[in-house]
Amino acid sequence: MNGRRGDALRLRLARRVARFRAGAEALGVPLVPTPFPVQTLRALPGLDPVRLHARLRAGGVETVLGAGRRGPAVTFLITARHSPAEIDGALAALAVAAGRRRPQGALP
Repeated sequence: MNGRRGDALRLRLARRVARFRAGAEALGVPLVPTPFPVQTLRALPGLDPVRLHARLRAGGVETVLGAGRRGPAVTFLITARHSPAEIDGALAALAVAAGRRRPQGALP
């Protein structure tokens, strides 16, 4: 698999991560700066990570609630199998759960 499709899968994954990061930035949601597919939200003033995790889950988006440097943190795990529509859906759910308005045409 890696020999036949590895480069294409890595490129697809990098594009999915970039799409997610661009969408989060457009929403004003800060992320830990990393190009890796583990995307962790930085603390959002006035928004409890435990509540955010629950809201995302209720909206059909699975995230990981883990321990960050300053307490609980919400992490998205992105894979090459995620479609652009799934990334956009996760961002839309994040906008709703975090009480952010999605700027018109903000998502790539």
